[in-house]
Amino acid sequence: MDIRKFFVLKRKKPEGASSDSDDSVGDLARPSTSKEPNLVPDSSINDCNENDIGKFIGQASMLSTEMKKELLENTWSPSATYDFVEDAKHLKRKFNYSWLETYSPWLAYSRHQKGAFCKYCTLFPPNPNFFRGVLGSFIIRPFCKFKDIHEHCKKHMETHFHKMALEAAKSFLGSVPVDLQLNKYSRGIIEENRKIITSIISCITFCGSHDLALRGKHYGKDIVKKVKEAEAYSVLADETADISGTEQLSIGLRYFDEEANEVQEMFVGFVELKGLDAKSIAYCIDEFLTKEDLKPADKCVGFGFDGCSTMSGKDGGVQAILREKYTKALFFHCSSHKLNLVINDLNVLPEIRNTMGTTKDIINFFRESVLRRKLVPNIARLCETRWSEKHKTIRVFKENFPVILEALENLSREGNSATRKNTFQLHAAAIKISFILCITLIAKYSALLEPVVSALQSIALDVVKASQHVKRILQLLKSHRDNPERVTDEIIKDAIVVAEKVGLEEDITSMPRIVGKQRHRSNHPAESPSEFWKRSLIIPYLDSVITSLETRFAEENTPSFALSKLHPAQMQTMSVENLTETCETIAQFYNLPNIKIEVELW
Repeated sequence: MDIRKFFVLKRKKPEGASSDSDDSVGDLARPSTSKEPNLVPDSSINDCNENDIGKFIGQASMLSTEMKKELLENTWSPSATYDFVEDAKHLKRKFNYSWLETYSPWLAYSRHQKGAFCKYCTLFPPNPNFFRGVLGSFIIRPFCKFKDIHEHCKKHMETHFHKMALEAAKSFLGSVPVDLQLNKYSRGIIEENRKIITSIISCITFCGSHDLALRGKHYGKDIVKKVKEAEAYSVLADETADISGTEQLSIGLRYFDEEANEVQEMFVGFVELKGLDAKSIAYCIDEFLTKEDLKPADKCVGFGFDGCSTMSGKDGGVQAILREKYTKALFFHCSSHKLNLVINDLNVLPEIRNTMGTTKDIINFFRESVLRRKLVPNIARLCETRWSEKHKTIRVFKENFPVILEALENLSREGNSATRKNTFQLHAAAIKISFILCITLIAKYSALLEPVVSALQSIALDVVKASQHVKRILQLLKSHRDNPERVTDEIIKDAIVVAEKVGLEEDITSMPRIVGKQRHRSNHPAESPSEFWKRSLIIPYLDSVITSLETRFAEENTPSFALSKLHPAQMQTMSVENLTETCETIAQFYNLPNIKIEVELW
């Protein structure tokens, strides 16, 4: 672009004019006071713009692949302030910039030809026999009959050759040449490397701000050496996928460090998993321990995995396979996790499963909107992983149930159609006797489990105290199971209080309908409502909780509990007979014949 064209040329002075004449003053550019936008003058635009579609009329067969791709993706287009009047001096009407947006993406304006073109038909032209009439103006000649542009644009869009050109352009852009694919692949590698260097810089910044050394060291051999020197160790393992999608098994070791006089937990490495079945995972763990020469196998006294069936299965799980070789290793799973799984096991009961699903939907419905949350301000999120908060949320939901039901009823008559539809369905699911009884039952035993869950998350908790908490729960639940009539009466009494607030006091005291054949709800024969709910809800609920607790907290780790009883705080509360029995259990399992004598010396 010639910068000299931006300056106003000085007019020649008439002969005899003085140097201080006022003639030159009038030639100076004055600031414009017009409210019209500043139009780009014709002389300020380069006539030879390389992507002007008008320069390539009739040259489609001679264009390279790269040039066609460039013209399709980056066709030159005038700006919104372009001066079309300058191009239309010989025409009755000028081109309008809005037409480019109306007929995007195929319509293009050429400053070189001072008219409109179809860039698809220009770059992928049809048979020359079709170049007739006004329609040919979009292909081999610029279209300049702007007063009829809408009519002819619509006709052009309906032509067969335009549709064929459009498909050809899409196919062309979809089939990228090999060299461009390689360039795209190279750009992808560059972007990935930039992300990697960003994380490296972040690590360097973190180490620098925390005064940490950047020099890396391998401590794996030192850790394994200390584990070998220890009397016993346990293995922790958990599976996860890395950023590349490869399944990795992280392995850690716990051992007693005599120098520090405390139990140490150290990460020792990753193992790439070839399969996610129990045999593959067990083989990887065993191979890792063998490679690190952690022998003999009797020194391994524990495994800590998650609670899925693949890892914790008693018959074909990872822990069962490994314990065939590591005979003294006991399997441990987090007590809080197991107690939460007990609650999840209750979902086998249809009434409990449906009630919890509806409760979660109602809570999410109110929490996803700020305005709805104001209607029930005390409602909390039902988080599946924060167990103590989960029990608290259920209890608060039951306490605020009348307010929640009233809010749902009001919203079912107000708001937009989607809100009315959702609230009607939620209200219809919640205003049932079975829902009120189930939420009352769940809230009752959630209040029972809430303090136990909090206690199981205590830092100072040991296996003995955890076992005592679980035993107390079991004893209480079994006492309730032995007297289900009393529990049923309490549940119905609490449910009546809630039902009276929502206008269902008559329904809750009436007998549910009993039919000869029923698959979709409880249909137990009974002579009274209390007996019906006892048989269909209370007894199955208590049986499910008790069975799940006894299964997940079985006495399979008795030797480890026996070791914990040798703590001085526990020994003070034990009888001589109990202490003798504990010593015999430890001596038999861990092959420690002198344990009784050592205990007597203590």
